[in-house]
Amino acid sequence: MSARFCIAETGLPLLGDACDQEAVSQRLEELLALIGCCWREQQEVCRWSKLEYVEIVPGVCLADLMYQPQRLDRVLQLALQETLNRCRLWDGNDDAVEPTVELLVDEEAADAPSAVWACAEQESGRAVACLSISPCDSGQRRVQVAGKSWRVFFLCQSECSCRREFYRTIPTIEDLDEDKYLAAAPLMFPTLYFKPDIGREFRRFAGGYRAVREEVTRHLAILSDHFLRIFGSQHQQLEPTLKELRACGLDVSGESPSTKSNKDAWKQRKITIAGQDLYCELHLKLEPTKNRIHFHPGQPDIADGKVIIGIFHEHLPT
Repeated sequence: MSARFCIAETGLPLLGDACDQEAVSQRLEELLALIGCCWREQQEVCRWSKLEYVEIVPGVCLADLMYQPQRLDRVLQLALQETLNRCRLWDGNDDAVEPTVELLVDEEAADAPSAVWACAEQESGRAVACLSISPCDSGQRRVQVAGKSWRVFFLCQSECSCRREFYRTIPTIEDLDEDKYLAAAPLMFPTLYFKPDIGREFRRFAGGYRAVREEVTRHLAILSDHFLRIFGSQHQQLEPTLKELRACGLDVSGESPSTKSNKDAWKQRKITIAGQDLYCELHLKLEPTKNRIHFHPGQPDIADGKVIIGIFHEHLPT
């Protein structure tokens, strides 16, 4: 498995209020929690071979904090040692990336070989995000290396929303095909369940899979992030749920009474999941007149209650 995350050295050493012992401990505990989240999602985290020698606070490197008595709580020290030993070295103990290469993060100079490596990976078609020890705003940041510019995700908290945003950039950066897209879907859209073999239906979209991939991702992201929350708050009433979803930027509708009364048309909205027939009358409109994603709100006894993505189509008969 190739590494999806690396520990970045940007923003070190910590200064001011961020460098007292309690604050440093909190930052390192958060880093461990963040690495743990990545591992639970079966994603590899790597690091620079010289990370232990990077100053975390002025005059004190990470190795001092990890091994010297009284620097940190002993339990935290042992957790850091164990965790960092499990992280593969992206440079293999070599100086594969020159630490002194010019690097700017949001127009500010930074000394961060791992961020340079993340950009090199992106240039080769591999999406990598940076895990930050220093406090920062999680999200995409502009990184410039030797005159080239990249948009790289920096994550500093274990909360998952920004990590999902990063995962949703992978299909474009890595040009995932239909099968690989759906293999990555549980990371990108954790509240959605995809009908088995629905990947074959990507070809039904007008223009083909790659022409609609970004719009598919955008619509499914909003659906995954908001549908179940809104549906629950609206006591599973569809009309107010759809109204709120539209306010979130989602073009979504149900079927008209005439479509429901058309036996042949209604039958084409039917799917079978876990031996149960379901009708996917709700649909996302990728474009006003074409390309639809039909879905079912889900039910507790199927796929852990997730929203069920049932049909991809240019436009089903009405």
